[in-house]
Amino acid sequence: MWAKYDHKEIHEKIDKVIDEIFKERLDDDGKQLTAKNATLLDLHNLLNLDHKIDYAKIEHYRQYYGNLLEFVDDKPSKTDDTRHHYHVTREKVLLITAYNTTKSCITVFNTSYAEHWPYRIADVLKATMTAPTYFEPFPIKDKKINGIFLEMNEPEVFIDGGVFANDPELTALWAIQMQWKKLVNYRLLSIGTGCYNPQLDPKSWGGYWEWLVSGKSGLVTDTLMDAT
Repeated sequence: MWAKYDHKEIHEKIDKVIDEIFKERLDDDGKQLTAKNATLLDLHNLLNLDHKIDYAKIEHYRQYYGNLLEFVDDKPSKTDDTRHHYHVTREKVLLITAYNTTKSCITVFNTSYAEHWPYRIADVLKATMTAPTYFEPFPIKDKKINGIFLEMNEPEVFIDGGVFANDPELTALWAIQMQWKKLVNYRLLSIGTGCYNPQLDPKSWGGYWEWLVSGKSGLVTDTLMDAT
């Protein structure tokens, strides 16, 4: 079976956009950052010029930028062993959703989560666009470890995060709760492509045919996408 569309042209555009974003930026070794070597840590540093993290200090910062990360407004970065939280001065965060079929789990790539820093930006973007049936699943085969890209023991194969977060607003709200751990005021700007409401008649719903193949994608696909 083949995917509906060829991903090659979109992948090339993703690479060109990343090359343009980082065209005047160098990595810690003085090499030009491009789609081939720019990672989520490089994107973190681009978003937070006052909170830049060197690759040489990644292991030190892992204790801060982990699952217990908590943003604060008025305190410098420090640990609080009594609460088992790690405080980091508030910074800009980018979240990108994808579904890891290798591990059968959702993935919310997070520029403020140290475990995600080794991934290439280009790989993450190519993973999040792989809508099932439209594009082939995307394998991520290597990550940047100790300054070089090393192949994983087993590639991680991803599909579009829309299978669990077609509307990513809930993911953003989840991130607010996880990284603030308190009530905060926020503004949410949602940009979409419109809404389609499939019609279902209980007297003529069509059974298998209507649910799976009617229209462009079938009612079951439309319903699941709207529900997420």
